[in-house]
Amino acid sequence: MNTLNALLKVVKVSIVTLAFALFAMPTYAATIHVNSNDGSITDVDHTFNLSNPSLSDQEITLREAIQLANGSSSISALNPYECGLIRNDQTNVAASYGGLGCVLTGDTIGQGGDTIVFDFTTQTVIEPGNLYPPITKKNITVQGSNKVVLDGTGLGTSSNLYGLKFKDATGGMVTGMTFQDFSTGSSAGLIIENSNEVQVGNYDANNPTLHNHFLGNASGVEITTGSENTILINNFIGNNGSQADGNIVGVYISGSNNSHIGTAAYGNSIGGNNINIAFENANDNTVENNFIGVVPTVPTTAFYGNDIGVMIDINSDGNVITENMIGGSGDGGVTVGTGSVETVIRLNTFTNMGVGALPISLDTSANNNIDAPVITAATNNMVQGTAEGLPDGSFVDIYIARNANEAQQFVATVLVEDDEFIMLDTQLPEILQYITANSTYHSGTVEYSSEFTAFLNDTDGDGLTDVSENVWGTDENDIDSDDDGLVDGDEDTNSNGILNTGESDPTNPCDPADAPNHDVVCADEPDEPDEPEDFDDDDDGVLDVDDNCPVTANPLQEDCDDNFDSTCTVATCII
Repeated sequence: MNTLNALLKVVKVSIVTLAFALFAMPTYAATIHVNSNDGSITDVDHTFNLSNPSLSDQEITLREAIQLANGSSSISALNPYECGLIRNDQTNVAASYGGLGCVLTGDTIGQGGDTIVFDFTTQTVIEPGNLYPPITKKNITVQGSNKVVLDGTGLGTSSNLYGLKFKDATGGMVTGMTFQDFSTGSSAGLIIENSNEVQVGNYDANNPTLHNHFLGNASGVEITTGSENTILINNFIGNNGSQADGNIVGVYISGSNNSHIGTAAYGNSIGGNNINIAFENANDNTVENNFIGVVPTVPTTAFYGNDIGVMIDINSDGNVITENMIGGSGDGGVTVGTGSVETVIRLNTFTNMGVGALPISLDTSANNNIDAPVITAATNNMVQGTAEGLPDGSFVDIYIARNANEAQQFVATVLVEDDEFIMLDTQLPEILQYITANSTYHSGTVEYSSEFTAFLNDTDGDGLTDVSENVWGTDENDIDSDDDGLVDGDEDTNSNGILNTGESDPTNPCDPADAPNHDVVCADEPDEPDEPEDFDDDDDGVLDVDDNCPVTANPLQEDCDDNFDSTCTVATCII
């Protein structure tokens, strides 16, 4: 009996295990092929006329595809022509039409995981006449293949318009789409609302030019109302990679957390917008590895129209801005608003900033009013200074810059100890005019960054910084180290410590690049009697004004009027 009971228990367990296994068996979703650019209000049509097929609807529109993917429209409602546009995601076999209507064998549709693709051979514009329903099911992918432009001009002038929206969804992706001219009020090309883990853009090694574009919208991408873990990669937002067609705001994140605008592997081009990225009541988001306000192919060139690179508005905490190239900002590279704390801004480069615009700007009480570090001395391989009030182990990031409000090239990170920092034995690369730095408070898990400080030490005021004087070996207390009549800073005109085209060597009075501007006579160049400050051109100890041969050495001033014993020619002899 005991053996029988034991056997029955094994059977029961096996049945339950099998039931769970059957329940857990994977089900596959459908691929829905859109073959119509009809965006009118009446773009839902399943008409079927058996006697006159030409009167049948033979298209699936984007609206119909979203309804099918959401499960709000049944596949059974499709006519035979439309049925052929639904395919098994795994086998690519089309759905079949029979007595039960349209049936997809081996796959589900409208249960999540469906993919919407477009059967367009060339780039095609769709102008919706009214808003598309939000995408609500999990893991819905919209794959535009760089051939679909959603244009908002047909929607009128209402506010809160959009091209596509994910709402209350989990997962999902949009690739290869262009969203343009959703420009009225608070409209956006793409809205992600109360959704988790939606990905905007993707990198396909087989098609590396596959991008989303967001052009001429009020907001390019809006991430809002409790959305979490949104990822943006490989998008062009406000530009096509070389020319700007800006949005008012490129990426707007409001009331949403843990978004990743760029990753360590793939970033975005976000430039040409009035505000490239904006946070409001948004926490713990990361902006990483993006071109912000600059042309990706020529990062020293800024897009027109950038006012602010990244704006972290009020009550947005714990956001990280790192390893981006930020430029062309007329009103600031990264601005942090009142009450926003624990914002980390590290390892970015800032270039082509507008006049008076700061690379980092902190409003009152932002980041606990952290002070910027102070650089007190620098050479070509040493930078030192103070960072008062920061705990030991905090960071100071050091850069070189062309202007005081920039940070063109990262040099090194050093740690704070006893309110001081020093960088030793790190050769500064091509030295520009300034050394700049910002600090980051670090204690346990708490971090937040300061504004920038700039260091320009030019003791003698010759336009060549002391750091560059140290590189050249010139005298930081002498404006004309080689006594050639040219100020050191006029010879190394960009003060970078390197001899560039069009410059002369401030340590070489006979540098050919100086002639005829210097005030010395050199053996390898012709005499120059008209040089204003050389009063003895032939260096024979007799001033030119008293010299009978001012360009030929004649220290004894031998007579030359008989044309026989002269030591200089008649043409140069003064009788």
